[in-house]
Amino acid sequence: MISDWEMPGMSGIELLRACKSDHQLSKIPFLMVAAQSPIENLRVSQAARANVDDYLLKPFQIAEFRQKITDVLTRAGRSGKGRKKRSLLLGRSHFKAVLELVRLFEQIGEGDRALAFMQKTCKNLESVPEAHFELGLLYYGRGQFDLCKAEFAKTLELNGDHPEAKLMLEVLGI
Repeated sequence: MISDWEMPGMSGIELLRACKSDHQLSKIPFLMVAAQSPIENLRVSQAARANVDDYLLKPFQIAEFRQKITDVLTRAGRSGKGRKKRSLLLGRSHFKAVLELVRLFEQIGEGDRALAFMQKTCKNLESVPEAHFELGLLYYGRGQFDLCKAEFAKTLELNGDHPEAKLMLEVLGI
């Protein structure tokens, strides 16, 4: 999750605290973005006490933003010795956020990361037809037609009435 410190209605620190106090949301990595100001040390301290996963000060370069996202996701995906690997993907209700992250990776020219993240999503959400459909679209966009056919077929296996998957398989000649 990426949040600005200053938002209307709820501050970034309030959102961070709400997310970290929720059992399911607490497992999602949280990146706080804030403007540089004289009180920034206080804010960084508050965010750290609220278990923020990383912090980014504005203005920033796109490369710095990419690196922060990569760092947060990498740390969140690590497992400790003897512990079960923590999943970033918590279920159907979080699929929309995952899809937004995949689109963001694509927009910033990180197509390979988008694909890898969606592949991981399908492993974690193997019974969610939309996850397989979206992975199929990513494969289709890369010209990997055998892989995209398999994902569209998996989509239909999970949801036989998925019109877009049916259409894509027709386009691909199946």
